[in-house]
Amino acid sequence: MATAIAQPAHQFFEEIDQLFYNYRLAQLNRRYYTVLLARKKSLNLWIQVFIGLFSATAAGLISLALAFPHSTDSLGKWAAVCSAIAFVLSVAAPVSGWNQSIDDYTTRIHAWHYAERQIESALRFLRHSAETKRDANLQVQFAEEAFGVANNYPDTGKQDMKLTKTIREEVEKAIPQDYVWKAL
Repeated sequence: MATAIAQPAHQFFEEIDQLFYNYRLAQLNRRYYTVLLARKKSLNLWIQVFIGLFSATAAGLISLALAFPHSTDSLGKWAAVCSAIAFVLSVAAPVSGWNQSIDDYTTRIHAWHYAERQIESALRFLRHSAETKRDANLQVQFAEEAFGVANNYPDTGKQDMKLTKTIREEVEKAIPQDYVWKAL
């Protein structure tokens, strides 16, 4: 990402410039992990739906087998197959770690959102209220600590480069380079 458009007249330009870069990066990461979380939750939902469908089908086939004793063998076999599939899916879901990855993504989203808010607050303060270098440094320190916490989470695996590119373009449109000077 490119840095902010130069506003050399501002006494805290360097601090604002670095924080703005981190702000856009925090936006990108929060949006990226939000998409990954939505995908994981969708997959989890579909697995739960299939478990429910196969369980209900097995129960329905068993009740049909009781109502039609002459076809008990074939209905019982299909009920057993549906029940086995539901069981395998219900065991595979927790073993595969989907719930853990949902928790991990949620934690990352919260951390990046917090960093975003801290950085935005620091940007506003530096832009409009900071009077001394000490005030500016304290705000920068708080924002950088929040960014550092979010940034210190370990990688989640292979990065989806196509998604990253799409989200980067969204962030660049939503937060243009002159955002600090026009919107804050």
